Amino acid sequence: MPQMAPTMWMNMLITILLMMILLTIIIYFFKNMNLTMQKDQKKTTQSKKMLW
Repeated sequence: MPQMAPTMWMNMLITILLMMILLTIIIYFFKNMNLTMQKDQKKTTQSKKMLW
């Protein structure tokens, strides 16, 4: 079991890092979407229909 511990920690760290990266990307994407939506309010309804 003690031999497995370091690998487990490494895996945990890697997974956490990946999750953080994904979250940052998603947040950035959503922020861009919101900005674009605010810029052209006329196309909001069309985009919403397309998305949903």
